[in-house]
Amino acid sequence: MQKSMGVSNQNYHYILTSLFVICVCMVIYASYITGQYGEYFSINPVHKHMHWTTPTDSNETSIKRVTSQNETAENTQILPYKYILLWNKVSWFSRKSAGAADICGNCPIIRDRNQVYRLQLINGQHTGAVLVEWESNPQNPPNSKQRRFDQLYVWWGMEGPSITKKGNPERFKLYTDNFFNATLTFRRDSTFYNPVWTWSGNISIANLVRNGFGGLEKDLGKLLQRKAKVAAWMVSNCALGSNAKRRIAFSQDLIDNGLKLDRFGKCFPKSGSTPRRYEPEFFRFIEQYKFYMSFENAIHCTDYITEKFQINALAAGVVPVVMGARKADYQAIAPPHSFIHVDDFASAKDLVEYLEYLDSNHTAYAEYLAWRTMDPYDLYPYGRHIGFCDLCRTMFGVSPDDHRPFSEIYRLRNSSYPANRPIRQYHVKSIYDWWFVSQTTECLG
Repeated sequence: MQKSMGVSNQNYHYILTSLFVICVCMVIYASYITGQYGEYFSINPVHKHMHWTTPTDSNETSIKRVTSQNETAENTQILPYKYILLWNKVSWFSRKSAGAADICGNCPIIRDRNQVYRLQLINGQHTGAVLVEWESNPQNPPNSKQRRFDQLYVWWGMEGPSITKKGNPERFKLYTDNFFNATLTFRRDSTFYNPVWTWSGNISIANLVRNGFGGLEKDLGKLLQRKAKVAAWMVSNCALGSNAKRRIAFSQDLIDNGLKLDRFGKCFPKSGSTPRRYEPEFFRFIEQYKFYMSFENAIHCTDYITEKFQINALAAGVVPVVMGARKADYQAIAPPHSFIHVDDFASAKDLVEYLEYLDSNHTAYAEYLAWRTMDPYDLYPYGRHIGFCDLCRTMFGVSPDDHRPFSEIYRLRNSSYPANRPIRQYHVKSIYDWWFVSQTTECLG
């Protein structure tokens, strides 16, 4: 009897030990699952401390918890993320995310279509947008019939319509009406306004002033003292675009009428070399001039204003003489009284006479640079998030009128989405009509 009881006690202890081991394993496994996929299991997330992580290439569908030395799993929040899928290969584009995660939201950019198919991400719950970049000649469009109701298929254009038209307009037939429900271009009536200058140094005039001109001359008096030359122009596109040849002819007309204009670039191979664009030496080279010819390769195309205006001239502390978009388009984004538009003059001779007047009248010329002393919050883009940043915020339901950092918006809300509104739904019936038919004959060339 006692022997039997001993065996029973031994078995009892064995069973308890086994149960204990199983419980420990389950706890460890549960912790692992929560750490890997806590976003799916969180019902009432804590917003005390937030860390952003980007999914790794080997496991694009998971997002890992990150804790610092002073934090525990209880007060660390795994923030949500949304993918932006780049449908076609864009060799010049290297961005890995939509912008600073705490400002814009956590939106990794995936550019490998094979990876998209392999991981079945295109219609996944974390895929917020699919981008089709038009200048890279996209073929085989994604299947829009599988698109979720809250998913954005974005038409992305960076070049002017006159150049887009020359690059196989038959592609438009592959993308039927109502295929795209959002646009990302330099036009201000796009779903997401994405000016060309954001890709050439990413210099916002408002941010430039806010940050004390970041290494550029911020003292207006000293800047004016450095201006020993009259006018400059750098250009390498000699023929492509509705205004490419016309602008070169016009520059020669200006010279023939007496303007001291120095021309550089591939279109003027005998002019000598210039500093590399957007390096400190480049701005130092440009700021010795009073005027810069910001002539676009297309004329009177809606909102087609590039880095030639924002960076080559304004950021460098030079007064831009502009030819391209209509004057009203420039006025919508430019600091007040900061540029001279070619359309205001009946001839090249009249323009030269005005530039010579400003060259000899220092007070009148200085008025064109007075914007540099303004409050940065009175300058475009007035703190508004644009381009990819706006796209990312929109995928999380953040209103474009809400200028707070995304981390602050997220911290103040509970676990429900969206923050301010549902995902914007734009119905772009015909990209072809919007991009071409709405333009002038001059624009299309």
